[in-house]
Amino acid sequence: MGVVSPRRGLGMGGNRGSDESGEYSATSTSSPGRRNSAWERSVESMRVRDAGLEDLKIFIEEQTALLVRSIQPLVSIIRAASPTATFDLATIQDHVADIATTVEDIVNRTSDAMRAVENPAALEKHAAPVLRVLEECRAGLLDASEDGNGVRAKVPGLAFKIARGTKELVLRVDRIESEELTERQDLPNEI
Repeated sequence: MGVVSPRRGLGMGGNRGSDESGEYSATSTSSPGRRNSAWERSVESMRVRDAGLEDLKIFIEEQTALLVRSIQPLVSIIRAASPTATFDLATIQDHVADIATTVEDIVNRTSDAMRAVENPAALEKHAAPVLRVLEECRAGLLDASEDGNGVRAKVPGLAFKIARGTKELVLRVDRIESEELTERQDLPNEI
């Protein structure tokens, strides 16, 4: 911080307590320094919030890529088997476990973000329905793969719904981050 210039007294621009560079001194009795601090805190708070949402969006995008790498071979195995053939249940369960873990990570990280961002209302309103769908699909996948019943009928649809859900979640987080989507707006919750 600068020091009050003995030569200029009021400093640059006639502001009391500023030096020639326009900076306020520690001995300044005027309030612009305090307003500046509040403004800086506000800007920093916005950066933290935006960084939190940006980090969340990047995390979900990365997890979506992992999901796709598990969903594609899972669906290929199921579709390649003849209607009367038995599945390699262990391989299917491995893919389902990977998908379930990834969904759980997405749900947990998004839930954590809802508590961490400065104004969580939009994220809570628009992410929560997607998270419920993801959790329901995760539970359905685990149930269908547990004993092999319903693998052909249920698993591909649930896996694709999870992929659509994570992509929708990324879009919503992105729109919330850009303030295009607020808590006052309503979105259809179809995924």
